Amino acid sequence: MNFDQRIAIITNWFKSDIATRFNAPVGVDPKIMASDCIEITNNSIPSGVTPERLRYILDETKKTLVRNAKTRTIPIAKDFSIAAQEVSKRMSPDEKPTQSEPLDELTINARRIKARQPVSESYLRGNLLQELLNRKLVDEIDIAAYKQ
Repeated sequence: MNFDQRIAIITNWFKSDIATRFNAPVGVDPKIMASDCIEITNNSIPSGVTPERLRYILDETKKTLVRNAKTRTIPIAKDFSIAAQEVSKRMSPDEKPTQSEPLDELTINARRIKARQPVSESYLRGNLLQELLNRKLVDEIDIAAYKQ
């Protein structure tokens, strides 16, 4: 994926997921603000990601921005950078979507459990644990390592 393709994906994401969800700040040119947010988001995501992984990172970045928003004004560019970097760091290099296996939170956390990486408590108890076990993404031995 070249630079123009990547920027096009991020721009479309900004227009459809961010600009429709938040209002532009008063006194700021919306085009300049959008350009800054798109550019800093692009700079905060590792190079070489596939279009599918880029879309996943952008979707998770949106969720982080919405979760951390204090107002309905578009967050500052730095918030976009922090959110995109956070999402990118949470993903290990082997967490890439494939045709046969969609990238979802259960799959990601199952891989983390198998690698004995930190995961949320909710994946070690209750409904999410049961879903991991039902889908055979993890087994009791994998979970036992976290109970010690």
